[in-house]
Amino acid sequence: MVCQRCGAELRFERGRGWVHPGGGTYMWRCDHCQRTGDDYPTPTACPGCGGEVRDDHCVLPVKQTER
Repeated sequence: MVCQRCGAELRFERGRGWVHPGGGTYMWRCDHCQRTGDDYPTPTACPGCGGEVRDDHCVLPVKQTER
């Protein structure tokens, strides 16, 4: 499965469902330094600059098609 929004390879965690590679259900972004991440739990401040982080998108799984 991949995330329809960002194309990241997803994994299934028992009790949490589909998550991004870093374990987060949400991808986050910092509008100040443009850093993004998928950490779990989502940080309260950007690890790069200390700025505010915002949820960018939630996992949206889509099955990969064979080519």
